[in-house]
Amino acid sequence: MKRLALLVVLIVLFSGCLSGTKVPTKDEILSSLEGADAYVYTVKITSPDSNDTVSIETGIDRKARLYFSHTLTEGNGTLEVWELYEGGKYYIKTHQVQGGKNLTNAAVFNLSDLYEALKPGLPPEVTEDNFEEYLLTEELGIQHDLSWLENATLTYTGKENDLYRFNISATVSYVSAPHTGNADYDTRMTSNVIKHYSGEMLVNAEFLPVKLEVNVDRLSLYKAANLTVAGSNVYEINVNYRFKLPDWAEELKKEAAKG
Repeated sequence: MKRLALLVVLIVLFSGCLSGTKVPTKDEILSSLEGADAYVYTVKITSPDSNDTVSIETGIDRKARLYFSHTLTEGNGTLEVWELYEGGKYYIKTHQVQGGKNLTNAAVFNLSDLYEALKPGLPPEVTEDNFEEYLLTEELGIQHDLSWLENATLTYTGKENDLYRFNISATVSYVSAPHTGNADYDTRMTSNVIKHYSGEMLVNAEFLPVKLEVNVDRLSLYKAANLTVAGSNVYEINVNYRFKLPDWAEELKKEAAKG
């Protein structure tokens, strides 16, 4: 009987190993996410306070130094933006429909032009020499968009189609301050921001987030203007850890070159 009991225990333990019942920790998920060098992800943003919808598709390949983004904002009007960073050049095209008018612009900038344009808002340690690395590893991509997960509490709730399902909750506070060079404007627009995140996340067998549905409540306190602004958004995020340039990339380069 003892041998039979031991055999049952071994079978249960062995089957648990085969089924991958080890639940990833938050640190393991964050580590896997930080190590992801190539991916494409979509974000849909809606708000109960407005009819505006923002749909974004972004892709990045850190090793190949490639980045693209397509943003569509729909509400009272339509704004569509295509962006591509490739070979040290930044290509952008905008198309806006507002009040029956159609406005389209396209341009291309080299890395030094882009650095000079963004320099006033960059951290002091970012120079022209490390600007590209900063963009691709810290400012752009899913790691930046999900950086709030570092402050989150994750509660495992079970598996869904071989994916680990978590409830997530986080509160993040920071100071939002523009750097335009206009001291009066920068002071008035500086705010203390408090964000509360709540929702659900699915994580794959490699401990990488593949889907999130998150509600974000935001409170912005403008002390200089004695103003408080509150709002909320719902984010639907899907991530595919394979990178591929979109079909519109080559056409964007042609249009941007023409100006």
